[in-house]
Amino acid sequence: MNVSTTSDRILNLNAFRIVFCLILAYIISRGAVGYDKLYLTASLHDPLPLFELLGIGQVGAALIPWIRTGLIVCLITAALGIYTRLSLTIAAGLYFLYFGNQMGFIKSSFSDYVYHSKAMAFYILLIMACAPEIRKLSIDGLKRNRWSTWRSSVSPQRVFGITVIQWMLGLAYLGSALSKLMHDVQWADGYTLQSYLLRKHLLYDNALGGEVMQHLDWCQLMSWGTLLFEGTFLLCVMLPKLRIWYLLAGAVFHGMIYLLMDINFGVYFFITYLAFINYARLPALRTVAAYFRRPRLSVPAPWQRRLAIAGQTVLGLLLVLQVLSIVFEVENWPVSNYGVFINRHVPSDIREYRFACSCEGEEIYTWIPREQLPRSQTTLSRMIRLAHSYQSQSELDNIVQEVKNYQTLLNPACEELVLLRGWGETDDSGRLTARFEPVHYEVIRDRSITMMGG
Repeated sequence: MNVSTTSDRILNLNAFRIVFCLILAYIISRGAVGYDKLYLTASLHDPLPLFELLGIGQVGAALIPWIRTGLIVCLITAALGIYTRLSLTIAAGLYFLYFGNQMGFIKSSFSDYVYHSKAMAFYILLIMACAPEIRKLSIDGLKRNRWSTWRSSVSPQRVFGITVIQWMLGLAYLGSALSKLMHDVQWADGYTLQSYLLRKHLLYDNALGGEVMQHLDWCQLMSWGTLLFEGTFLLCVMLPKLRIWYLLAGAVFHGMIYLLMDINFGVYFFITYLAFINYARLPALRTVAAYFRRPRLSVPAPWQRRLAIAGQTVLGLLLVLQVLSIVFEVENWPVSNYGVFINRHVPSDIREYRFACSCEGEEIYTWIPREQLPRSQTTLSRMIRLAHSYQSQSELDNIVQEVKNYQTLLNPACEELVLLRGWGETDDSGRLTARFEPVHYEVIRDRSITMMGG
């Protein structure tokens, strides 16, 4: 995957632009239904700190489809190369507004932390908007007859748009590894991963995670593997021969997170992996590129050189911003050090709460399906945190009242609404097992609630 020439770098950048924008447009269109449901099921929107600073409140539900449509259109026009740089710039702005508004629904009101998986795509759009030579392989290039050469308007050493994207991903992984070690050097002792697996098992009944968490040696091995992969990913940026192995390891890494913890943020990182493909070696693409080449060389105008230098300066500043966010542990979407699962725990620390239904008078509980739980993670997080620290019966009643407000939970088959406390218990053989006990329940009759205590 060694890229040795300026023309190859330019070709790789533009090919990546086409593939990335089309795939991102498809992902956004597929997630439209889930996004729109937030306005129907979420009871609270807590704006991100950056949105509050900019004076941006909750976007009206009627505007969301228009923003989404505009974003998808800009991504498609950027892929086709129609007003390429303008399309990428507008797409970055709409992406920031669209997903930043979504984060306001799902972030916890107790913390500024939000899921950072979608931040990387925002930076890639910005990088491509500022990268020199981004309009090759484009309709813009055909219209303006600037496909005359693959020769760059700046020196070959400065054509690094595709390299900046690779470094951004590598720094994201490095930030994730360092954040774990900076919080506790014993993070990889196995108990921390065991604790997080226990938490997900208690919340989501993840059977595979529940099996793996019982083996401390497995958790130790996976913990060290996580730090090794994340901490050294930048090697594949500097040493192209290692890329295929790191990309395969990344696929396994994110796949295991999904299988063991039901966390799926790999898709936004996987499309970034496409920046590591050497498209210049694809015969079909080289044939297309050769078709549009002209024998005449064009000399860039002074303003073009100044614009290219300005774009490169912005790319450098984005890299500096990412480094600073790691050093100072900044977590303010879209700025992020990509720290996740950074706090060290032991299984005895874990207490989780779940809602279940049961028949009146019986201790047989049926989990409320995940799709019937409140889709606002802000609301659910608030209920869980209150459940951890409730001081009175009235506070606990308020927690259950929030769940009761979601009428989808009160189905005819549910006679009791039960709040269960879950924890992990280690038996004499060392096996870690999930345990639950009811802390509160309400009897449901004729879709009304009768308080029974607990």
